[in-house]
Formats: sequence, structure tokens, C-alpha cells
Amino acid sequence: MAIDYDPTSDRGYLRLLISDLGDTPVFDDQELDAILARTRGPKRAAAEALLIIAGNEARLSKKITTQDLSTDGPALARELREQAAALRADADAEDADADWGFTVTGGERPTRGWPELVEEPVRPWCPW
Repeated sequence: MAIDYDPTSDRGYLRLLISDLGDTPVFDDQELDAILARTRGPKRAAAEALLIIAGNEARLSKKITTQDLSTDGPALARELREQAAALRADADAEDADADWGFTVTGGERPTRGWPELVEEPVRPWCPW
């Protein structure tokens, strides 16, 4: 599988977030593009990709201990899910900050063009 790695692109940033940069990547470019198309931004896409990897780890890898070798697929899957949750939380925080995209600046009220308030005597209400 050949990959096109450009860290300034959304796909490249996604690859960086999930550490899919080796000689044998987990995802090809089309798969990452599909994940990006179905999510909002590279961090949410990275969370989805990590969940896919975690699901594969949980299904394929088991906890195995032999003489000098020990592997723990369920623990790795758990860690990947925690990373995915952290990425989603980070993306949610960025979205919350983006919702407040306006700024309020201080200053004086302009003097021209505003009607002056004039006190008028209070008149009693009369229905007839």
C-alpha cells in the first residue's frame, strides 16, 4: 500500500495523530479519505480510526504469555479507546471555542444618531 504523506493536509495530520506512518500502514489513503468524509475534522477522524484499530485488536489479539513473550491485546484496545475519547473531547472543546467566534470590545456609545431620553410625566390610565 503506497501512502501520500503530507502533514499539512487533513489526511496527513490524521496519519500523524494515529501514528500510521510506517512502511506498512494500517490504512491506505482512500480509507482515510472515507473516514474524513464521514467525520468533522481530523481529530474526530483520528478517534474513529483508533476505534477501528481497537476493534481489530480486541478481535484478533488475545492476552498471551509464553516463556519470554507477553502480549495483551485487550489492554492495547482499551488504551486506543481512551486515546479516541481524548481526541473527541479535544475536538468538542475546539468546537465549543469556535461557537464563541465573536468578540466584544469596550468603548463609548456614539453621541450622534442616538435619541436622547426625555422624561415625560406619567399619565394615569383611563379606559374611557
